[in-house]
Amino acid sequence: MCITSILSSICIGGMSYWLQKQHVIAEAKVRSSILLDYINASSTFFEHSQKPLINALLVDNDKFYPELSNGFMVLREFANLFEKNNSGHSFHLASLNPLNDVNIANSNEKRIISNFRSQPALKKKDGFIKQNGELIYYTSSPITVKTSCLTCHSKPENAPRTQIMLYGTDNGYDWQAGETIAATFIYVSLQQSMQDAKNNAIKIFFISFACFLLTFLAIILL
Repeated sequence: MCITSILSSICIGGMSYWLQKQHVIAEAKVRSSILLDYINASSTFFEHSQKPLINALLVDNDKFYPELSNGFMVLREFANLFEKNNSGHSFHLASLNPLNDVNIANSNEKRIISNFRSQPALKKKDGFIKQNGELIYYTSSPITVKTSCLTCHSKPENAPRTQIMLYGTDNGYDWQAGETIAATFIYVSLQQSMQDAKNNAIKIFFISFACFLLTFLAIILL
């Protein structure tokens, strides 16, 4: 009876841990997907509605204001504000050839961007990675160069003078319209949630074992 109780408790605890893990992963997928869709929608609105107005209002075309004209910076600043109030979530606009080094893709991001480049029909990719020993869920979508991007990213000599002063001429140029040069990445840490799932499963194991034991004792005593 005791052995049966232990085995049953282990099965209950193990099943509880598996179910909670599935819930953690499903929740991370939903949250990251919503955030990715929101960021992509914000990017589309900026590109189609705000940027044309900004360009029309800029009298001097040789002036470059990153906070106004650079979609990457606008989205990155939005993400920085979001991350302050949402720990465990992070956002990266990763590029193979960025103006600003903060947007340079790491090895994993480069691999995923390469997948987007070789598979144009692929619109989203997700998975799990380990960063500094921490389990991370990521989702990503490709960024394709639009004709409007070439105002700043074609040749250095065609770029606004103040952009050259800010970022130089080594990186962020020679982009081609239609080329997948970057990707949007959403990262959700699963470490704490997985630890909580494990702790809960251990508690359920001991509770179930205690219930079996008490039932066993009650049967004997009665």
